[in-house]
Amino acid sequence: MREAIERMKTLNGQGCVLVGDKAFYGRFEFQNNPKLIYEGIPQEFVLLLNFGLRMSKGVVIFHKAFLVTA
Repeated sequence: MREAIERMKTLNGQGCVLVGDKAFYGRFEFQNNPKLIYEGIPQEFVLLLNFGLRMSKGVVIFHKAFLVTA
C-alpha cells in the first residue's frame, strides 16, 4: 500500500479514494470524509487520503475498468 501511495504521488495525484475498512486503512492515514459520496456504498467505508491541503468533496466515480464483471 505504501508503494502504491508513493507512486500516485510521483504521478502528481491529488489523493486516493478507496472503499475499505478504516481499521485497516487508517494505518495508511486514510480517513472518512462525509462530503465524499460513493453511491450505493455505506459512508463509513468510503475512505480518502489527500496529498495536499485541499479537502475533496462530491460524488466518487471510479474508472469503468473497475465496473467489469465476469
